[in-house]
Amino acid sequence: MATLTAVTTERQAPISALQAWAVALALLFAPFAFLYLGRPRRALAYVLALGTPFAVALLALTSGLPRTAIAALIVTLLVALYAVHDAWRCARAPQAPQRLPAYVIVTVMTAAFALLALTRGFIGEPYKIPSTSMAPLLQRGDLVLVSKWGFGNYGSDKLPVAGKVFRAPQRGDIIVFKWPVDAHVDYVKRVVGMPGDVIEYRDKQLIINGAPANYVRLEDYQLASAPRPQRHLREAFAAEPNDILIDPGAPAVATHSVKSSAMQYCSYHSNGFRCTVPAAHYFMLGDNRDSSNDSRYWGMVPQTNLIGKVVWHTRVFRTK
Repeated sequence: MATLTAVTTERQAPISALQAWAVALALLFAPFAFLYLGRPRRALAYVLALGTPFAVALLALTSGLPRTAIAALIVTLLVALYAVHDAWRCARAPQAPQRLPAYVIVTVMTAAFALLALTRGFIGEPYKIPSTSMAPLLQRGDLVLVSKWGFGNYGSDKLPVAGKVFRAPQRGDIIVFKWPVDAHVDYVKRVVGMPGDVIEYRDKQLIINGAPANYVRLEDYQLASAPRPQRHLREAFAAEPNDILIDPGAPAVATHSVKSSAMQYCSYHSNGFRCTVPAAHYFMLGDNRDSSNDSRYWGMVPQTNLIGKVVWHTRVFRTK
């Protein structure tokens, strides 16, 4: 009976400060908890256990392997959940662990956040889509991951870092870039014209170097922000077709909105335009063709303005 009472008392014991801090740090980043508990080897093991699948997920996303990326992220999540349980168990051990000095934990935390900042600045960075110019694929509120390595624009707007450019986009890629009109503003559009291409847009049909794009009519699409359904087409001019939206009642280009920077390489007429893409520049169009401020209005995008390629997106945060 005494034994039973002792067990009951142990189960009802309040959570100690050590246990609470261990769980809180494990939820933030598992290695922090084990450093706090004075178990540096366990902390290092979790750095490897969490970092390896997360790195695989990033590489898979930038290589166009979404299933592999999802599997790696699931592994990362499972390891993180187990780490919380492990931190709780270690904090409840009969022999109280020797906690590391606060400055050691702060140093490791600073290094971890610095590594995260470097990863975000040089490898991949999330962006939130602000408009419907890339609908139907990307819409307001969507979150995208941009692969930055190789395009030369690293760091952030507050701390830009210029690097050597050794990667070029392909026709059809969705690219985040610094707007040529104002480099402090980031745009996201699809690459339609490569250096040296002749781009024509005639009666809302895209023609690249004399070859018309192929179109398949789909069911009309209703955007929440649009007053009426729009024509939904599947357009093929690259390796992978993409969906676009057309408003039959809108002009192919609103000539009164064309800036002088676009007229240097483009000529305009009543039903479209014709542009020649200069060297080291790209012609960008939005998928929501009649609701997009793109290269037909302000000209080509220099290669030096490219930030990165969109390699993954989610609709979880989409604005209704």
